Amino acid sequence: MFKNGSFMLLFFGFMLMSLGTGWGSAVFMLFATYVVEAEGQTQAILLGYFGANILSLPVWVAVAQRIGKKQTWIIGGILFVVVTPTFLAIEPGDLTTFFICLAAYGVAGGNFGALSMSMKADVIEIAARRSNENIAGSYIAVWSLGQKMVAALALGMALPLLELLGFDPGGNNSPAEIQAVAYMYVLPPWLFYAIAVVVIWRYPISSTRLARIRSAFDRRDSRRSQ
Repeated sequence: MFKNGSFMLLFFGFMLMSLGTGWGSAVFMLFATYVVEAEGQTQAILLGYFGANILSLPVWVAVAQRIGKKQTWIIGGILFVVVTPTFLAIEPGDLTTFFICLAAYGVAGGNFGALSMSMKADVIEIAARRSNENIAGSYIAVWSLGQKMVAALALGMALPLLELLGFDPGGNNSPAEIQAVAYMYVLPPWLFYAIAVVVIWRYPISSTRLARIRSAFDRRDSRRSQ
């Protein structure tokens, strides 16, 4: 499994994106409460994120069918890279901008969640047909373990770093410490997203190549059956 270059590229690209989204989730309530000062409206504002996430999914699927999963995934990753810094422009009490930024974030998230799973299925299919063994369980287990580890890592790094920067959610914070929350919400995820796009750019299985590989396996299986 670890010698499967396509899987490892996809795995690390997905984990970097998950690290970015997990990091943002860990800091989100602090950002909404202390930077945007929107604690009471957070649930309503989050509808922008989840609504855009759901509504954009059929669009991303249609785009992927037209130009390929890899290219569509990269577009979504670049959207993450572009949208994430816009959160630094949100002023206290600016709920409209906050809603719009989260909605754009949700559009990018719809791409990431769906296409990553579909691309993983493609890689597992190729590996299984190449080896003629039922190896899907091993791939899925490693993928799931990676997801859980990344979620724990994001939470375990983001909040202690905020503490090191002097932020105290139960005390009085200076403008510099409030600004630290904003930067902690934006900069690490932005870096993870950017690296993930570079990693997936090297992912070799395009829609054309996938079709050729499947065709070759079909011919092989036909010869063996004869």
